[in-house]
Amino acid sequence: FAECKYLKEFTVPKNVNQLGAGVFSGSTSLTTVVFDGNVLTNKTIPNQTFKGCTSLTSVTLPESYEKIGASAFEMCYALPSITLSNDCKIIDQSAFLDCGNLETVDINEGLTTIGYGSFSNCSKLNNIILPESLETIGDYSFRNCYALESITIHKKCNRIGSSAYENCRS
Repeated sequence: FAECKYLKEFTVPKNVNQLGAGVFSGSTSLTTVVFDGNVLTNKTIPNQTFKGCTSLTSVTLPESYEKIGASAFEMCYALPSITLSNDCKIIDQSAFLDCGNLETVDINEGLTTIGYGSFSNCSKLNNIILPESLETIGDYSFRNCYALESITIHKKCNRIGSSAYENCRS
């Protein structure tokens, strides 16, 4: 479904248990995706799954996955919020890079890693609560998150990467 310029909504059938990298990438009219109770066998939202889906405003993710792949939501400019699975442990590099309208990310306990540049240029991101399980905040993770007002880093976090909060104004 990559580069489907006129695709607006998609429900991933329940029997689908694996997605290929970039499956919806570049589908610029796509606004809504719903996973219908799917269980992903590889426990991953693949790399570049929604990259460049510039009109995407709503995603209901599968109930269980452990990783959001690199650039999975990169350049999803219209996406206002995202709720991550209770099982999500890793947000890979650039996962939400350039999601300019992303304001809220709901992260549950269990996340251990936020990768390089994961939320860079999410200029409206103002509400993110990092779980106590978080161990690593990668380089440039929250770079240019101008609206970020506060962040709490717990004692289990043993690495905060270079320029992780560069240009955060608060």
